[in-house]
Amino acid sequence: MNKKWLLLIFILFVFNGFAQKSVKQNFIKFHPISSSDPLDSAYSAVADSIWEHCVPSRGKSNYTAGEMLRILYNVKDEAQRNGNVNWRSDYKKGLRFIQESLFEASLFPKEIQKEIKKDIKRLKKYRRPYTQEDIYNRLVRRIVEYQWNFKNQELN
Repeated sequence: MNKKWLLLIFILFVFNGFAQKSVKQNFIKFHPISSSDPLDSAYSAVADSIWEHCVPSRGKSNYTAGEMLRILYNVKDEAQRNGNVNWRSDYKKGLRFIQESLFEASLFPKEIQKEIKKDIKRLKKYRRPYTQEDIYNRLVRRIVEYQWNFKNQELN
């Protein structure tokens, strides 16, 4: 066989393998939108791991996924335990941080971004505390999906 043909076949082989590898690394199957399902074990395990390894007992986390989870759990705790009686302005800033971090990643399709925006907007209505689990579970799922995409940057 001609050397040019061998080189061409080699280049195509390498490019094809690289393209397939790139697609596999960035593919994440997202949980369906508008779900009111409880967290399944895979999501719970990752959320627990983020909490254990990335959220300090006091103060802010140095990891994006850890900080998003810490903020979300604080907002959830305030709503469910206290009816938002002790609501602070930094909760609203924290919810904005969650939304901006999830959107900045350019990870989620438009329909999921719309759902995230709607859920965050609902949680910001502090005079009407949101005490059900569905919104919190959806946002935990998105934080976990964020973590799955950026796992090499955090939680090593």
